[in-house]
Amino acid sequence: MIAATDWRQTVVTACAVLLLAACPTVSPERPRSAIAPADASLALAFPDAGMEALAASSPVLWAETHRIRPHDPNDLCEVADSNIELAGRAILAGSRQKAPPLPVAPWDKNADPRYLGLVARRYALTASEKRILAREGFVVLERLGKDGFTRAFHSIYQAQLPVYVSIDSILHSVYQSNDVLIARAELATLLPREAHVVDRMHAELRAAAGTYPPEVARDLDVYLTVARSLLGEEGKNVPSALGTDPESAALIDKARKASGLETVSLFGRSRVVDFSQYAPRGHYASFEEGALKAYFRASVWLSRLELNLVSRASRSSTPGIVVDPRETPREAVDALALADLAARAHVMEDIALLDHAWGAFAGKREDASFADLAALRVKGKITTLSIPDSAERLIAAIGRDFERTTRVHYMPQGSTPLPAIATMLGPRIVPDTTAAELLVHGATPGRELLGAADIGFLLGHDRAKTYLKNELMAFPTLGSQLEAGRALLAQKATTKDMYNAWFSAARALADEPSGALPSFMKTNAFHDLRLNSAIAAYGQIRHNYVLIAGQAYDEGGCEIPEGYVEPALGVYDALLEYASRGAAVEKMLAQPAGEAYFAKLTFHLRVLRAIVVEELANRPLSEDAKRYLSMVVEIRPPSSDGPGSNDGWYFDLFAEGGAFADEGFIADYYTSSNAQTVVYAGATAPRIGLFVVDTGGPPRIMVGPVARAFEARSSLAHRLNDQEASKLTTVSDPWARSYTAPALPPPPLAIASLSSAVENESLYLLKSTRPIGTVVVELLDHHGAPVARGSANVGPGHTRARVKMIAGAPQDSSPEIVRVRVGDYATDLGVMWSTRNYALGGMKEMSYDEVEQFNK
Repeated sequence: MIAATDWRQTVVTACAVLLLAACPTVSPERPRSAIAPADASLALAFPDAGMEALAASSPVLWAETHRIRPHDPNDLCEVADSNIELAGRAILAGSRQKAPPLPVAPWDKNADPRYLGLVARRYALTASEKRILAREGFVVLERLGKDGFTRAFHSIYQAQLPVYVSIDSILHSVYQSNDVLIARAELATLLPREAHVVDRMHAELRAAAGTYPPEVARDLDVYLTVARSLLGEEGKNVPSALGTDPESAALIDKARKASGLETVSLFGRSRVVDFSQYAPRGHYASFEEGALKAYFRASVWLSRLELNLVSRASRSSTPGIVVDPRETPREAVDALALADLAARAHVMEDIALLDHAWGAFAGKREDASFADLAALRVKGKITTLSIPDSAERLIAAIGRDFERTTRVHYMPQGSTPLPAIATMLGPRIVPDTTAAELLVHGATPGRELLGAADIGFLLGHDRAKTYLKNELMAFPTLGSQLEAGRALLAQKATTKDMYNAWFSAARALADEPSGALPSFMKTNAFHDLRLNSAIAAYGQIRHNYVLIAGQAYDEGGCEIPEGYVEPALGVYDALLEYASRGAAVEKMLAQPAGEAYFAKLTFHLRVLRAIVVEELANRPLSEDAKRYLSMVVEIRPPSSDGPGSNDGWYFDLFAEGGAFADEGFIADYYTSSNAQTVVYAGATAPRIGLFVVDTGGPPRIMVGPVARAFEARSSLAHRLNDQEASKLTTVSDPWARSYTAPALPPPPLAIASLSSAVENESLYLLKSTRPIGTVVVELLDHHGAPVARGSANVGPGHTRARVKMIAGAPQDSSPEIVRVRVGDYATDLGVMWSTRNYALGGMKEMSYDEVEQFNK
């Protein structure tokens, strides 16, 4: 990210470099460091203010440009343009006689490598740094190099040390240059062109409004009023053309606040809009004049605010978790009218230029452009725009075209195939966005977040799986989805844009070059370093393309239909007092963040207490209470341009992001010197409780986590900490026996899926070492409802179980969970693919060959 001062520094430094290389009064044979301040061209190029800025922001460059040192044409090692060019040409020509290959001689670590003494002296290597160097063959010194790549290279050069040119340093130069280039193009061309487009269209709307249905004309007025206002001065709104100022102002305010997902009424229906996307990031947030902030917000509106053309599985941005396949004829006509208005305003060529620029930056779009809409209007023989006739003709003209592969806005689960949509600018569908969708819900059931290790594996780094161990265990389908995502990214890009070229460079970091490699490049530690490079490179790409490249969304999860707050008024009253005292302490210590936390805590405690009062009065929950309780937690995945977001009132109960801290702890509260024993209380991860609530309505089940506490004792010789407590094998919780159902031991059973040629039937292979009786295999949908069932009597050896769809089950339900029941024992295994198998009760998983015997 370029800070405001860094931007100026970049411009000044770039000008300095260009002028030093091209100024006619400077001999091309002179080194760049030999320019005297008396040079007329330099004085003209850098007036006093500019030179002062250069001196303040880059003292090294300032010092180098003020040294007077004549160029020695016989010194081929001097840093001069001619010498750089001479050496470069020789390398490219390969005209010098090549030395013969050397025998392979790995470092045996018995003798110091050459230059170790020189480097050790320069950097005063510590014992731990030397130890890592000896063990891995390389070490990264965290304490050094914080001034950036350029200054680091300068210090190496200045100290006359052997230089290692990392690929990171090269990628960094690409990243910084790309950022400057995109910003320059946006300021010089794209921003003024975009402003011209929306201004001309809005001006034309008054004359054209009578040719559109009245509600469509007003929709266009809202669309263009919002766009123009976001492009304009912060805090000021442009007037609408048709009197839509109130509804426009509400949307403008939400976009500027960028507060998150909201359901709004727009274009005749409810829809979800992720207003958090409107928060400027990357260079859009750092440019000091604010012009790019405005351009960012307006461009998000013009590229992310989609118009639903054909609903298919579900209309676009449908609120909630239930798909809604109803068509949106008014919205489809809105899209046709916008394209028509652009043609009337003579800005179609301007829009095409914007589209071409975004395509050159980051490739393809999957939505319909205004040019596409104009062509579809001709194809569908749509003359006068009307509802619903024009929409019906448009749907027929589209047919199966504009099929999309990637969600770049909120959609409820089960929305495949995605709707056909239209926007003015079109978010670019880059390959990593599509691949990322495979790793989260609903492609990978139940998984809400992905992280850097996922990205590393997609980019080709097997080492990343080391850091996905727990995730792979928790989500059985994740392994196959990671492989599928990697295969997707390995496909050759069909577009020749900057993003895909740069992205290919990041992917190539995983390639191991053929030939002689230093020993350290074969270590896991170096693979970690290369993984680090890939993640950094990926972050750089996503940073610069935060506006242009679309961002993947998981599918909307389940709503909470009702809730119940454990009635403990005394606890809430005491906590409210605690919050009041805590706020007083934070105020005394002048900690505004702490005061803000206690204010939020107080608010939510009061809300929960009020719900309890209503519950104790035996009243059913109000709709407001249901809505509140349903918003307990929402987690959105992180991206390269931010850490994601964790929303919901439950998070507000934590200070400083502690919601994901380990629940396990141990605390010593009593010491016996006579018995030489310490007594502890502690807790492990919570357990899930089921509660039948029969007040405030008919009896109903409520589900929630409850703590699992324990007590322990240990010798006074050593007190336990939290980490050690997690390894304890003997703790006591006798009080839990009355309400805890003990887990049954699993039967000896291995299970694997087989191929089945029968429609609506799944086939499973079961194996045991002894007779275990009837085994029931059930397939559950996303909500845990059985959609298919089968059983088999299992004895020693192998048994097939045919699992068929349950009569009356929804035909479009996709099985996501495999459940196995043996008597009272039941367990969910997760989604099963053809290559996946599981083992219980000490059994080993069946081998691939073993399974294949039964597939034949």
